[in-house]
Amino acid sequence: MATNQLHTQVLQLSKVKVPCEIVYKTQLGSTTIEKGIIRDVFSRSQQDFLILESGLPILIASILAINRMEG
Repeated sequence: MATNQLHTQVLQLSKVKVPCEIVYKTQLGSTTIEKGIIRDVFSRSQQDFLILESGLPILIASILAINRMEG
């Protein structure tokens, strides 16, 4: 997914506060799925992250897919 498109999608999902499913690569290279509401988007060390309500930070560049969950 294109970085600008992904970043825009993450920002939109963080504003509407709806549950989403995020598929991403961990630092160890495995693929993981997390579900939750995006609480915030921030930058640290020139990298962009999102943080879920659970407190889990996810590097936006590591996201493979992000989907809004209906419900």
